[in-house]
Amino acid sequence: MAQEQQVEALQSALAFSMQRYQGGRASYLDVLTAQRNLFTAELARADTRRAQLTSMVQLYKALGGGWSPDEPHGAARSIAVSHMN
Repeated sequence: MAQEQQVEALQSALAFSMQRYQGGRASYLDVLTAQRNLFTAELARADTRRAQLTSMVQLYKALGGGWSPDEPHGAARSIAVSHMN
C-alpha cells in the first residue's frame, strides 16, 4: 500500500518535472532524477511482490502442498480432510 502510494507520487513528480523542463524552468537533470527515483521505487515494489509470492509458495509447501491446477477448488481440501479422519 505505501509502496503503491510512493510510486503514484513519483509518477506525479516525474510528470511535473517534465512540464517544468518543457516550460524551460528546469534542467533535464531534474527529469532524469525523477525518472531514476520512480524506477527505484518500481523495482522495490516488484521485489516486495516477489517476496510475498515466494513466501506464499513456501508456506503452502510447508503445509504439505497437494494442490493440482486440474482439480476443482475444493477437491484438494476434501482429500486432505478425508485423510485426517
